[in-house]
Amino acid sequence: MADLSFAILIPAHNEAADIRRTLDAAVAVRYPRKEVIVIDDASTDDTAGIVSGYSDRGVRLIRMPANRGVAAARNVGLRSTEAEAVIILNADVLLPPDFMERLAPHYEAGADFVVVESQAANMQNLFARFMQAYHDMAYKTNPAEGHYDWSEGWSCRRETALAVGGFPEEFPGASGEDAIFVNRLLGRYKRVYDPNIVVTDYVPHTLYDFWKQRLGRGRGIAYRRFGYEKVQPRLWPILRAWLGALLWLGSIVLPLWQGAKLAQYSPRGWRDWPGMVWSHVLDVLGHQLGYWRAYRRIVASAKVN
Repeated sequence: MADLSFAILIPAHNEAADIRRTLDAAVAVRYPRKEVIVIDDASTDDTAGIVSGYSDRGVRLIRMPANRGVAAARNVGLRSTEAEAVIILNADVLLPPDFMERLAPHYEAGADFVVVESQAANMQNLFARFMQAYHDMAYKTNPAEGHYDWSEGWSCRRETALAVGGFPEEFPGASGEDAIFVNRLLGRYKRVYDPNIVVTDYVPHTLYDFWKQRLGRGRGIAYRRFGYEKVQPRLWPILRAWLGALLWLGSIVLPLWQGAKLAQYSPRGWRDWPGMVWSHVLDVLGHQLGYWRAYRRIVASAKVN
């Protein structure tokens, strides 16, 4: 289905460490009607310079004058292309060469957005194995039930994305904009999940980067709940959530049991049990702390306004 045009949209903020391999993979994708657009979200490193070096390979660079967050960068990309379908890509994701060839038939059959599978590329690292194990346990066991609506290498018809207003830009610095965006699509547009199309991605593997990501996920949950869903922020449910997390941690048995479940999905099996416990404890605490910080910011902002 070479008549369908695709645009790969890559928002990037300080991605000099990863952007080369992502662009190498993107330009190597076999498809006649494609374009690759990097939206540089006011990076302070050499991201823009690296991307400029790919101009002779068809990569277009859009530079944003101020850092506005990944949702705004994606929306800039959506408005900067005339392609019929867009692929939303993070700057640490590698597409296989036949990616568009395998996506196109789904759109020909009437799909509005397509969810694919992902595999961590840096499985030698504990946090990458944890994220992959968590993904496999949570989603691969029953993907047909609709629990897996966003993925690395996610794509949709451009007109579909624009019809729901693009990605929400209200909460820069918090993850979760993709969940809100997809929620606007569900029930209105045709979703297709193809587990046979697999992209690889580099998962945050240092303690600092993993913790930072966990905090962001917690912030995203809070902003979605209090900002998008308009739930009234109250202190008691937050304290109850903290109490639940501390009781879970203090029980010892529950973290060990969860780690054992996750270890079954790790290529290292039971040898990863202690690491899975440690990673899951960080995951729970990071989510809780990010959620708490966002709650306090939202309450403080409401008092000012």
